Amino acid sequence: MPWAVGLALAVVMAAGPMRADVWDYARSAGPIVGQAKACGAAAARTDKASDQVRDLMRLTAHDADELHKVGDMFDFLVNTAFTMQNQAPNRDDCPEALVTFADLERRLPLWRDMVSPRKP
Repeated sequence: MPWAVGLALAVVMAAGPMRADVWDYARSAGPIVGQAKACGAAAARTDKASDQVRDLMRLTAHDADELHKVGDMFDFLVNTAFTMQNQAPNRDDCPEALVTFADLERRLPLWRDMVSPRKP
């Protein structure tokens, strides 16, 4: 699973925040946040990252319906990754997952600074 999470993050990073859409943020960040939660990252850190992703989603969603749908998907991805990591027979993936999460934490404010809100 860590390679898939890394690949998802790489897709959004390569696309750059100006071309990424609201779904890209949720698809890439959801599994990273969920796996970090399961691997013992502090709740304050994962909550802050989730809030930053939700801020990006609010800025890039076309309308309230899309924001609601993508928010549901983000929650689903976080919860699924959390459950899958908790059911893993060992925690070999945790060091890599926590490094990936730290990278996401570092990049989220940069993405926020680069994204301009959609015009209503």
